[in-house]
Amino acid sequence: MALKAGGPNGEETEEFEKSEKVRVLKAELEKTKVVKKKLKVVVTSVRKKCDRLKDINMSTVEALEQEMKKAIWEQLSRKMFHRALLGNSNELKHRKTERDKSMMENVMLKDELRNCRESKESLKEQLSRKKRIC
Repeated sequence: MALKAGGPNGEETEEFEKSEKVRVLKAELEKTKVVKKKLKVVVTSVRKKCDRLKDINMSTVEALEQEMKKAIWEQLSRKMFHRALLGNSNELKHRKTERDKSMMENVMLKDELRNCRESKESLKEQLSRKKRIC
């Protein structure tokens, strides 16, 4: 409610209103400065937390990468070990087959040797009979 400027009283009122507005604006400015300081503290705190979380995140990512590399290496090692076991198993099967074959041949040779001895003894007997007859 501004009074009309019409004399010394009007100028004083206008001056008073201006100084009152300035005072109110200064008070609001002080309030916003306080709020600004508080917000600055909050922002700084949030930034620090964000930086810490970024560091934790990077550490976690690095740890996960290391675990993945370790898991891949372990899987590869297991596959290589499995292949080696299969190779050894196949080698053992081959050796067993060869051994069984050799044993069968050995048994057959022993049978043939026994048959030959029997045949030799039989031939000796027949020869000695013929010599007696003659």
